[in-house]
Amino acid sequence: MRNGSKKRKPELDLELERGLHTSFVAAANSLSALYTNAISQHKKAHAQGAQAVLERQIAWLLHEYGSAQHVPLDVLLCYLQHELQNTDALDASCAATAATNQTFHGGGDVPMHQDPAPEMGQKASSSPKLKSADIWDGCVETPRPLQPGQTRVLSQTLSPFLAKIYQQEQAQPGAHTGIQILNTSLLTDPKRVIRGVKDLLAHRNASDAALEKVLANPPEDVPVHKDVEGFVIAQDDPRIALRGQQGARWRPSMPQRVIPACTVIGFYRALQVAETEAVSEITQLIKYGCPPDWPNRYKWAQRVDAYSVDLDLFWPASFQGSSFKIQAVGAGYGNITGRINDAATPNSNGSMLPYNKSHNMSRSNVTVVPVVIGHWAFPVVVTITDMRPGSELLYAYDAGYWRIHEDNQHDIGVWEAQLERGRQLTAELAACKAQLLLLQAQVVRSSSLPDAQSASVVPQEDIPSARHGRSPIRTYIAPCTVQ
Repeated sequence: MRNGSKKRKPELDLELERGLHTSFVAAANSLSALYTNAISQHKKAHAQGAQAVLERQIAWLLHEYGSAQHVPLDVLLCYLQHELQNTDALDASCAATAATNQTFHGGGDVPMHQDPAPEMGQKASSSPKLKSADIWDGCVETPRPLQPGQTRVLSQTLSPFLAKIYQQEQAQPGAHTGIQILNTSLLTDPKRVIRGVKDLLAHRNASDAALEKVLANPPEDVPVHKDVEGFVIAQDDPRIALRGQQGARWRPSMPQRVIPACTVIGFYRALQVAETEAVSEITQLIKYGCPPDWPNRYKWAQRVDAYSVDLDLFWPASFQGSSFKIQAVGAGYGNITGRINDAATPNSNGSMLPYNKSHNMSRSNVTVVPVVIGHWAFPVVVTITDMRPGSELLYAYDAGYWRIHEDNQHDIGVWEAQLERGRQLTAELAACKAQLLLLQAQVVRSSSLPDAQSASVVPQEDIPSARHGRSPIRTYIAPCTVQ
């Protein structure tokens, strides 16, 4: 009878033991499944990142030394050192995922970037002036360092493929004389544009001899017009989505009362890639060019896609047939001209589509003109209307930009939903672990009471280890490890 009375103690109640056992098994199995899934995802992401790096290295070797028997040791070491630096700075798995889901710009002139929704965490005011070092969203004070085989000239970084063609063009007779505008349809005074470009290159009123000397050894970067500045768009702007974001404008305090049409603002600084290599080069920029402090790779991929302009160039038959298209990408390379916004306003649904380009063209005041200098085309931002100090610079995007932008916004939404689900799983895992530790402590306290061996009356099939006086936790802790 004594043993029977002790078995009725609450601490040794059979129902309590069974309840603890059932709860513990469920928690342990859940924790084990979460841990197994996390390890599987980690291994998969690591393998994808390693494969992406290896494929890029092979592609570079085939592109640069496909027909060669040997690769110079110093070149290979330099390239591998560059790879190591990129690997340390970036998350290869996230970058590979961003590149896989990226939608590239397929056509139309889209030289600037504009978000339909404000960025989080930005402080907005009526019209504070921004320093050039504060330019963000892919525009930078100093462009990225040159990669192996690249060339930088007049604010344009040429891909290795284009750099070779550029060097061949510079060796042609007359390459260092004359400036030509490819498209004058929106220009009322093309000669003013040519004079403005000359002023940027050789300073105002410089002689043709001085200009030829500059073109023979052109600078890597050319500053934009001294009276153009960045600013934060006011909170009462009718373009609701742009409130608190950056724009570009003429300095309100500039002495000039009127800025005439065809005034040169500056070169649209960018990375130039050939149409045939655009996907490969832009993929590399997405995967390995993302700044370490960028919020996430999906938004970086969207920036790369947004900062782009197509330049139609005419080449001799020896170069890729009769025509040659170049895509210029400003993300990570751009200057303040990349912050020029569209004048369009969203509809009631918050979308920019359908896009009325003719209407927005009438409200625009700048355009991008391909200017041929030294047998090469450079994108130059030019005013197309008379403007006054303090006026914001506006450019008409096309419908293709906004279609791609909405697609990218959808991809970002999917990614953020997956990220939120990952946070939830992490929280569930932490809660499961805490519950598991609590149950373990309760079972240990229960099994340490006097005469715990009396629990041997519990059938073995219900609590496997009870006959030997051990807690069930010793049987079911094996599938997972609790730290």
